[in-house]
Amino acid sequence: NWRYDPTSMCKGPLFGAQVEAAISQKMLRPIQPTVAFMVMGDGSIPPWIALQDNAMMFLPPQNCSDCPRSAEKKRKASGNLLLAPKPWWCAQRHYMVAVEKLMQHFPLVDYYFLASASAVVFRDSLEALLRLLDTEVLQKDEDLFMGHGFDLLQSKIARIILSDGGILIRGHTLRRLANTGHLSWCIEKSLHSCWCWHHLDWVLAECFARIGVLARGHPAFQQHTCKDSSSPRLVACSPKVGGSNGVNANVQKLLAAHRSNLIKDASELDKSWAAPCKRYMWKHQTESRCGDDE
Repeated sequence: NWRYDPTSMCKGPLFGAQVEAAISQKMLRPIQPTVAFMVMGDGSIPPWIALQDNAMMFLPPQNCSDCPRSAEKKRKASGNLLLAPKPWWCAQRHYMVAVEKLMQHFPLVDYYFLASASAVVFRDSLEALLRLLDTEVLQKDEDLFMGHGFDLLQSKIARIILSDGGILIRGHTLRRLANTGHLSWCIEKSLHSCWCWHHLDWVLAECFARIGVLARGHPAFQQHTCKDSSSPRLVACSPKVGGSNGVNANVQKLLAAHRSNLIKDASELDKSWAAPCKRYMWKHQTESRCGDDE
C-alpha cells in the first residue's frame, strides 16, 4: 500500500535521541526548513508535488478488520459518514499507520505536511510560512499542529484540524509522539479498539492531546473552498470540482494564478501572517479564520 519517491535521499530510519542530535547539527539545518509530504489518495501524484520532494503517497487498504462491538460510534459528529463504504473507514483506521511510516522514512525533516489528493498546496507560500515560523514565530522547542480547525469538544472529541485543508506538524512534535509510545498506542486504538469508529482527523487531534499538543487554527488553510486561491496568503485549500475530467488542469490554473500574485504581493507574507491565530473561530467549519480583532 506504500509508494515512495524514488529520488528520495532517505538512508533509513533513525529514532529518538539519534534524530534530535542529528537535527541539532548546523550542517543538517539548511536555511529553508525541510518538509516531508504525505498525500492520501489513489496513488496519483498531484501537480504541486515535485520529483525531488520528500513525499509519500498513502494508498489506503480497501478492506480491513471490523471494529469490536465495544467501540463507540459518535453518531452526531459522524452524521451520514457512519454509512460510508468500508474502504472509507479503512482509510480512517489506517491513517496513523501511514503517519508513522512517513516519520520513519523521513526522520530528519523540520516539518511534516499531511494532505489529501484533492487538496492544492501553494508551495511558494508554504515555503515562506515555514521560514517565518522557524525564524520569527516559534520558539526552538515549541510544538505545532496547525491548519483549518474545528471544535468537536461538545462531542467529547477534541478541537481538530480538518484533513482536506492540509495539516502542518512540526518535526520534533511528531517524533515526540512516537518516542513516548503514544503514536503506537493511538494506532492500536484506531485499528482494534475504542477509536475504531473515529475519523482520521479526530484520531490525530486526540493523539496529540495525549502529549499536551493542541490544535492551532490558521486562515492560510481552507478545507471547503479555494475561492481566495489567487491570494499569496493562502497555503492550502480543497477546491470543489465536479467530476474527474479537467481536475488537474483546474489545479494548474490555481497554481499559476497564485504564483503570479505572489510575485506582486510577497510583502504580505510577514511574521503576523505566519503566526497561528490568537483567537481562532473554532465554530466556523466552512471557513478558517481568526477573530475579527486580529
